[in-house]
Amino acid sequence: MKGNLKTGPPKGGTIFRYLTKMYFTYAILALVLIIFIHTLFTASPETQKNYLGVEIVNHFRGSGQAVDIDYVEENLLDLDQTDSQLIRYTRIRHLTPPSKLPYNFGEYAVTKSEMGQWVVNFFQNMTNGRFIEAGANEGVFGSHTMWLEKEMNWTGLLVECNPKIVPHLKTHHRNAWVADVCLAPSPTPGILNFSNPTNWTYSGTMKKPWNIPVSTKWEFFEVQTIPLYTVLASIGWTYVDYFNFDIEGVELSALRNFPFDKFIFKVLIVEIYFYTPEEKKELHELLISNGYIFAKDIAIDKIYVHNTVKHLLEQ
Repeated sequence: MKGNLKTGPPKGGTIFRYLTKMYFTYAILALVLIIFIHTLFTASPETQKNYLGVEIVNHFRGSGQAVDIDYVEENLLDLDQTDSQLIRYTRIRHLTPPSKLPYNFGEYAVTKSEMGQWVVNFFQNMTNGRFIEAGANEGVFGSHTMWLEKEMNWTGLLVECNPKIVPHLKTHHRNAWVADVCLAPSPTPGILNFSNPTNWTYSGTMKKPWNIPVSTKWEFFEVQTIPLYTVLASIGWTYVDYFNFDIEGVELSALRNFPFDKFIFKVLIVEIYFYTPEEKKELHELLISNGYIFAKDIAIDKIYVHNTVKHLLEQ
């Protein structure tokens, strides 16, 4: 009779097989969960945020690593560049880790700039170096670091604040961090007006529009500024081999409050096109007083090297 049928595990020797199958299933599920948790907590901050949300991840990591986002955003303009909460916040909100996807250069060709060649010669064809390019533009055309990355296996950090060009920069899948901020002219974050020529390149500025060789209109928008040291600390670096600094005349302001005792640029190349004679002198004296040596002029750029690598100038 159907009414007398019972459900449940089979009797006799089949019970062992039933339990074995059940525990095997649980073991597989547990293994999948362990792999997922390991992958999540070793992934980039952006990936973690997409899966669980930054607050949940930081809770499980422990209070020592937590980011109080509300606190940072409420006090953003008053936080010092060395503030640990600001540093973690910057990593979460403004940095994209190096891409693991194949390069996507489209019609652009990768070329070695004159400054890139100087760096190659200075470091004697060193591979696996580390760079910063501030004023990275779209990341390939006119880049001073792309050749080093592609041909010499360097990696680094690309800083670009123009919201119209950052998405394009990321499509190239460079093996470098991308920071979508403007480097602050102060030791604290801020908001500044940005000017961009619509009919020219993406060479915008925080200063007033200037005369350029084509007829253009200017558009204006606000950008988030973060101190240079904060951005570097958010990655955990204490040095780079090569820093190409080209942010249309604001380089000196960004360096005035930089804690040079906490970070070394082995080679620093600064564009001085917009500098007055007084600003050129101030930049020189600032760098000399912090352990740098003037090495060479290249067109509108000045090259300085740190004392720790000055011996390479003689080789």
